[in-house]
Amino acid sequence: MDDKNQGPLLAFKRTFKEKGIKVTPDQINRYMGRPKLEHIYLILGTEGVCGQVQRYTQGDKGKFLNLGLELYGEFSRQLPDAIKDTVPIPGVREVAERLKGRGDKLWLNTGYSQEIVKFILSLPQFKWVKPVISGYVCSDDVTSGGVTKGRPHPDMIQHAMVVEKVEDPRKVLVIDDTLDGMCAADNNQSPSILVASGIYQHNLNEAIHQARTLGRARCIMETFASAGRLALDDMLMEMVNKW
Repeated sequence: MDDKNQGPLLAFKRTFKEKGIKVTPDQINRYMGRPKLEHIYLILGTEGVCGQVQRYTQGDKGKFLNLGLELYGEFSRQLPDAIKDTVPIPGVREVAERLKGRGDKLWLNTGYSQEIVKFILSLPQFKWVKPVISGYVCSDDVTSGGVTKGRPHPDMIQHAMVVEKVEDPRKVLVIDDTLDGMCAADNNQSPSILVASGIYQHNLNEAIHQARTLGRARCIMETFASAGRLALDDMLMEMVNKW
């Protein structure tokens, strides 16, 4: 959804800056797709960040956990302002509505909380999304036990499959802009399309490079709109069968 700005990245940068912890975009983007509290703990453990964390925690696990919770609270406060002016990628709405119109079931899996997702879907530029999708799975569903594990595990995908009564994972196409999203698809034995919008900022070469590290063939396209158009193509299933 984020085409003209990097709202989630900006919210993370502001959050860590508030605590005086220096993080790079690469350190943040590395774990995009994970439930956000887990995402924050993973950032705190990365090389170059964990040393800074010591002055807050002195190696105490309880203080480390509390620091993560404090940062998560700050991130939740920062995110609405960071994403409120986000502009949908051109063509996404048209393609999504065409997919729904022909009977496809569209699900949204996200590392954000129910509260954040409801805020996003309430924004004027995204009010069309809820009528198009069949449902969504949020980080709350993971932490509350409704879904056992978040990405890169396949549980969020499998939850949607259970609801839709889909037994064959090859009939599920995952479109995502994160490596964890691709790994979740791989772990579910589902075909996937990696899109270069979002964390790759339309850098197809970087997306291709990252995809090659996963060791499984997949389509790589610029945006969800272009990926969705592929899904509308009768040639898609022929491609999927080759994967």
